[in-house]
Amino acid sequence: MAPPLYFFPAITREQLAPAGKLDRELLITADLAGALADCEAGDCSLMELSGAGPGGHSGTILCALPADQRAPTRLGYYPDFQTWTEVTLEGPEAAGRPLPAAGRSLFVGLDNEHPPGPGCLARKRQIPGYDVELGDGRPWTVPVIRDPKDASRLPSRWTYGPGRKARTTLRAEYRAVWESWGPVVQFFFDPTGSPDLAMGIQEAMDRCLRVLALNYRVGPHEQSLLDLVGPDTWDVILAASVDLPGFRDVYDQVHQQRVQRAEDEQKKTEQAEATTMKNSPATGDGACGRSTPAGPGATASAAPAGGSPGGGGP
Repeated sequence: MAPPLYFFPAITREQLAPAGKLDRELLITADLAGALADCEAGDCSLMELSGAGPGGHSGTILCALPADQRAPTRLGYYPDFQTWTEVTLEGPEAAGRPLPAAGRSLFVGLDNEHPPGPGCLARKRQIPGYDVELGDGRPWTVPVIRDPKDASRLPSRWTYGPGRKARTTLRAEYRAVWESWGPVVQFFFDPTGSPDLAMGIQEAMDRCLRVLALNYRVGPHEQSLLDLVGPDTWDVILAASVDLPGFRDVYDQVHQQRVQRAEDEQKKTEQAEATTMKNSPATGDGACGRSTPAGPGATASAAPAGGSPGGGGP
C-alpha cells in the first residue's frame, strides 16, 4: 500500500509549507484540512516539480507519510505507474490571497500497483472499535463514538468533580463529535423510529466519513477515489459507531417494537380508509374511495440501500 500523493499546481514548496509549517489555509482550500488534520510538516514529504507534472503544470507534491514514516517507493511524478485525478477546488482564495489559475485545482495521485489502504492511511492514534470491510474489500477499524448508554471509546481523561469525586470525561477535542452522534444512536435505538433504516445519502456519507476520519486520513477526495462508503456499507459503519454489535439484544428488541408500531399504525389507517369508503356516496362511474397516486409534489427519502445492520454487521 502507498498513501495518496497530492499535487498543488503553480504552488511552490515555500508557499505550501512556509517557515516549515503546512499552510492550513491552503489545505482548507484543497479540502484536505480534515484528512491531514494530524499532519505537520515533519509528517509529510514535499517535492517541488520545476518541470511538467500532472496536467502539464509545475508545482509541489505533498505526501502524508504513514505512521512508520516510510515514504512510498514512487514519491514523485511517474505517469506510467500512477493514476492522477484532477479535482476542481471550490474556494478560489487561500490565506487572503488569490491563487494562480492553475492553483485552483488539485491532482490526487494513486499508485496503480500499490493503492492506498487502511495501513498507510491510519493515524498515529487509533481509537478502538470494530473492523468493518469497506468498499475496497479491506477491514477498517470503525471507532465507537457513542453507545445507547452514552458511553464512548473516544479518548478520555480522569478528573475530579464536585466533592473531589473522581470521574471520567471525554477529551475536549472529541466532545463535539460525541454530542453530534445523538441522532445516530436514536436512528438505531429509538423505539418510535421507522423499522426501515433510511437516511439521506448526503448525511450518510458525511457521517460515515466523519467517523472513519477519526482513525484514518480520509476525506471527500479519498472517498471518491477509493469507494470506501457505499450502499452496502454505510449502515454497517454507523451501526459499529454506536456499538450495535455490543447491544444486539437491545437493537433486536427495539426493531420488534418498531415493526409492531408500524403494523398497528397500518391497521388504523386501513380501518379509517374502510370507514371512509363505507360512508362515502357512490359516484356515477361506480368508483368509490379511489386513492390519489403521488404526483410530482410528493417527496421520498433518498435512502442508500443496505437495510438492517442485523444482516452482515460488524
